Amino acid sequence: MDQDVKKGIDHLKKVCKNKEKILVITGNQCIDYQEGFHSFVPVQQIATKIEVFKGSFKDHMIGMHIRKGDHIKAIRNSPKYLFENKIEEYLATNPESFGVFLATDDPGTAKFFEKKYPEVVFTYQKVFGRDSREGMIDAVVELFLLAETKKITVPTGWSSYSGVANRIYGTELEILHL
Repeated sequence: MDQDVKKGIDHLKKVCKNKEKILVITGNQCIDYQEGFHSFVPVQQIATKIEVFKGSFKDHMIGMHIRKGDHIKAIRNSPKYLFENKIEEYLATNPESFGVFLATDDPGTAKFFEKKYPEVVFTYQKVFGRDSREGMIDAVVELFLLAETKKITVPTGWSSYSGVANRIYGTELEILHL
């Protein structure tokens, strides 16, 4: 391991261990530090929302993250049919116990999948957008719910949200390709 990387990891471990609350803002992963993600624990208000909603999860729950808002590459590489095909594939093998938790920044996408796959696709009823406190809290709830699934399915990447959800509990990440 590169000496600068080791120093960075040691510093991050120290910050995570010594601080009760920290805020990390990054446009991408700054360091691969799996242990550090385990130190992100939601406050009680958020943890309660996560636990209550998680009660609706089916036995075999996968997560899907479809980003549509402001990310051109993600929009271009997230056609609905990719996700529809994956849902149909799972339904063919596990029709009773299979469910999808859908995390999206687009209300239209949420409605489409909820209507097409009732009793299969679950979405957290939230405030869309990152421009209000409620929207930010709901995004964190949704992030942890995505992390609680057995597998996270995303299009070709380019969104750190799914990557963070993957690292919180080490949830398997499946990337769909066009």
